[in-house]
Formats: sequence, structure tokens, C-alpha cells
Amino acid sequence: MVLTLDRMLNDVKTELPHYKEATEECVTGREQAKDLQRAVISLKDKLEAAYCQSQKEVLQAKLDAGLDQLRPEKEALLGKCKLFTAFKERLPEMKNRINAGIGVWEAFKAALNIQFRGVN
Repeated sequence: MVLTLDRMLNDVKTELPHYKEATEECVTGREQAKDLQRAVISLKDKLEAAYCQSQKEVLQAKLDAGLDQLRPEKEALLGKCKLFTAFKERLPEMKNRINAGIGVWEAFKAALNIQFRGVN
């Protein structure tokens, strides 16, 4: 029995360095796996950021294109607004001219009435 125990102890001494080496490899492998996991997460975050940025750039380009298409309409509307504003500013003057024209017409009509009354 002592021989068996001695052999078992000897086997353990022989296998112990291999066990330590395997344990160290496991620890190293676990650390490498964690490093790899961190790198994958970092890459994922970078890819998501790049994707969001590219999506943002695409949307910005579409928005700019849409605004470029609307720009002529905007300019046309601004031109119409300027014309309307100028017309609106001239309304009092036009009203005065119309009223003056009506006054002239009324005077002319009155003169014609007087003239035709005188003929009768």
C-alpha cells in the first residue's frame, strides 16, 4: 500500500506541472477571451456609431436635396410677397385716385345735367 501511495504521489508530482501549465493556459485564455470580448464590443459600438453617422449623412443629404428643390418655389413666393406688399402700400394712393376720378365723373355728370336741363 505504501508503494501505491508512493506511486500516486509520484504521479501527482509528475502531473502537477502539467496541471499548473493547463491552469495558466486557461487563465491566459480567459484573459484573452475577455480582451477579445472587449474588442468586439468596442468594434460593435464603432460600427453602430458609423452606421448612425452614415444614416445621418444620408438623411442630411436628402434634406438638402429637398430644400434645393423647394428653393425656387420659395424665391417665387418671396417675389409674389414683395409684389403684394408693394401693391398693398399703393392702395391708399389708388383709392385717392379712384375717389378723385369719381369726383371728376360726378362733376362731369352734374355739368351734363345742367347742360341738358338748359336745353329743355
